[in-house]
Amino acid sequence: MRLSRSRLFSCAATALIVMLEAAVPQRVSAQSRAEILPGLRFGPPLRAGAAVGVGFGRPVGVSPFAGPIAVGEVGLGGARVSAGYMIAAEFASGIELLGSAIRTWGSPAQIEKNRTLLGGELRVSFFFVNAGLGVFRPTSRVADEKRTRYYLNVGLGI
Repeated sequence: MRLSRSRLFSCAATALIVMLEAAVPQRVSAQSRAEILPGLRFGPPLRAGAAVGVGFGRPVGVSPFAGPIAVGEVGLGGARVSAGYMIAAEFASGIELLGSAIRTWGSPAQIEKNRTLLGGELRVSFFFVNAGLGVFRPTSRVADEKRTRYYLNVGLGI
């Protein structure tokens, strides 16, 4: 059985296109990148503070950015360092799940100064405004200081 000239040309062109697609490297669209994330936070125990974070991630599913995040914050009542995972959405929205350590000084709210707290936080943001719930436990050995503390706070940015 003999193939017509047009049929032979179509088969050869198809084979050439398939071979070229396999040989030419494709552009990777989901490359990892680092993002600097500034923010302001208001609420106990730091009262008010300025934060800066670094997120390292890439697009995941419908999210334009998802990956690990590290945040440092200095406030009127102390300082906080956090590390965790962030999933960003459109319109400067997203969710952060963080493990945090807080050291109080100056004039903290709802706890004495010179205390260290360890715990976790869940922050949800929408249009640059975020709300967070933190669950912390003091590290001191004083008996009345061992109770778990729950803090709600709001912020702009991260």
